[in-house]
Amino acid sequence: MLSQAEGVRPTVPGPYRALRGPGTVRRGLTPLGVAVVSLVVAVSATAAVAAGASLDPETPAARAPAPAFEWTALDGRTITLASLNGKVVLVDFWATWCPPCREEIPHFITLYAAHAPDLEIIGVALDDEGESVVAPFARKYKITYPIVLDDGTAAAAFGGIRAIPTTFLIDRAGRIAKKYLGYQRPEVFAQDVQALLTES
Repeated sequence: MLSQAEGVRPTVPGPYRALRGPGTVRRGLTPLGVAVVSLVVAVSATAAVAAGASLDPETPAARAPAPAFEWTALDGRTITLASLNGKVVLVDFWATWCPPCREEIPHFITLYAAHAPDLEIIGVALDDEGESVVAPFARKYKITYPIVLDDGTAAAAFGGIRAIPTTFLIDRAGRIAKKYLGYQRPEVFAQDVQALLTES
């Protein structure tokens, strides 16, 4: 069974926000504003867990198909959903300025090393500055999985991204098995990836 994701996205308009579990950090908010938004989101997350709610259907037949993407990675290779058929795919929307995004990266590197080639991880960078900041960041942090730059179309294809990190886990049949909002503990992704890898 896939685990319960920890974060929930606040329904507050504005630019991307860094979301760590139930807490948010939005650029431009006053400390009081951050506290109010964090309290609202924390209460929502607690209520969801108490009710046993799941962000996405866990029954394979009920899963929605992932969008048919075609992206070019920083290293020049083309990545399509069709080319990843038969693999479990983790798509992570992130940015270099986002602290919880940076914290997840070493966990993804470890996860990728443990399960490739049956697992593909794709980091979709949302930085406005594009390759000029993302490429040196990827080299510095020794990111081993492919990184693509989003011009807005990738985020739109996945229903729009308001808070980061936002991560999607896609099963071997190309269906979205889980959506995670905010930072997740490494064991959460490890458990869910393993569940999909062994799914019949």
